[in-house]
Amino acid sequence: MLLMSLIELLLIPKVIGDIAKKMLDVFKREYNLTEAYLEKNSVVNMVLDGNIIGFYAFNMTQEMPELEYFYLKPKYIGKGYGRRLWNEVIKFCEDNKIEAFNFVAGAEVKNYYLKMGAEVIKMLPSKLHTKRKIYAFKMRINAYQT
Repeated sequence: MLLMSLIELLLIPKVIGDIAKKMLDVFKREYNLTEAYLEKNSVVNMVLDGNIIGFYAFNMTQEMPELEYFYLKPKYIGKGYGRRLWNEVIKFCEDNKIEAFNFVAGAEVKNYYLKMGAEVIKMLPSKLHTKRKIYAFKMRINAYQT
């Protein structure tokens, strides 16, 4: 049940963004969330009225921790929930003595992450679409102001 709720969160923004079916298939394959992933990595849900409205997940197996997922249901965007969830990411890092982490995101959310204090470290080709570019970010915990 938890896994399906999280997968639904991953796919909703992509469908709303009106991507082609082929792109959606690639997304499902590349960003496959599994029970094994949930067991192996740090996954934190944001719950409102008993429903998962967002989540984030860290891959801690690399030298530099990576925020692999940061998702919020679209109807909660622009209402302060994204900042609350981001605050939880920062608290998680502070509690686990993580000084910085990397992540990637699309152009549509670039300004949000810049506002949160992240810095663009490079542009990458998207795995979803050859003409689309994504950004690699680094977030230094001491750069964030709540």
